[in-house]
Amino acid sequence: MKKNFMGLKIIYTSEERKLFKSLNIPIKIQNYLNSLAYNPYLECCSPRNVIKNQRANCSEVAIFAAACLQFHNQTPFIMDLKAEKAKMTTM
Repeated sequence: MKKNFMGLKIIYTSEERKLFKSLNIPIKIQNYLNSLAYNPYLECCSPRNVIKNQRANCSEVAIFAAACLQFHNQTPFIMDLKAEKAKMTTM
């Protein structure tokens, strides 16, 4: 049984394990995610639901990719970049 980086047990179905095993390098993960429809709803589905529904939004894609990397014993990182409005100065 797989554990995540925090030591929590992760239980995947045989179909999910088969898919994750096939997505063993970043370009394969990216190609799979590119094949999905866009999820326009304001929700954040788990990787399991992304597979089931065959659609994902930006945050779901990031979480799915992190789950794939974690499945292959790589430490996943997700960054949240926020822009701040620049102060305009006059000369």
